Amino acid sequence: MRNRINTPARLPLLSQTAEHALRAILYLGRNQGRGLIAATEVAEALGAPPNYLAKTLRLLARKGVLRSVRGPGGGFALARPATAISAAAVVEAVDEVSAPANCLLGNRGCDPQNPCEAHARWEELTRRVLRPMEDTSIADLVGE
Repeated sequence: MRNRINTPARLPLLSQTAEHALRAILYLGRNQGRGLIAATEVAEALGAPPNYLAKTLRLLARKGVLRSVRGPGGGFALARPATAISAAAVVEAVDEVSAPANCLLGNRGCDPQNPCEAHARWEELTRRVLRPMEDTSIADLVGE
């Protein structure tokens, strides 16, 4: 088994970007009293690629989940209290989770107006996955 001990388990049904975003938000949530934290520190703490994570953090800042300051002494912090940010808000900020971009059954775009046979079941599955995430705040996950 190749490097099994050092490889974190993948979170089911989340893209790699959403997983990195959640882990970064949790790191920032655990360290929210420290002020702004550099993207390089977050990447190092998570073992994530620094450029990839910095791009994800900037996206979270554009979506209003994080606040950011550029330049020396800059970094990222939660934009709102950890109790006011749901896990679903983090995932939805970086992923389109409500409908796949392409139809699951073919080479066309997903079209809710002209759904395929899998569309209704996929929507229900997505709702079931997101519902607990909507009811779970970052504060809940960091044990506040």
